[in-house]
Amino acid sequence: MAPARRPLHKGLALVATVLDELIRGQCLLAIQAEKEASGSRAPAGMGDHTCDCVVKEFNMDASIGEAIASCRQAAIQAFGR
Repeated sequence: MAPARRPLHKGLALVATVLDELIRGQCLLAIQAEKEASGSRAPAGMGDHTCDCVVKEFNMDASIGEAIASCRQAAIQAFGR
């Protein structure tokens, strides 16, 4: 007898979760690198705010570039330059 297979929706949910964490992690690294290159530090909470926004926008069918641009503007409004 063949082993039972996981329902497809559970597998897709796992892939989505991993993708979200990958995007969020790369976003946080990019913010850190951008701030280090400019010689400044990100305000407290800015990385989480921005990267959570990027993941949310991406999951609402924005391209990754659109999500980054939109969330960068939102972060500037919320935290200043």
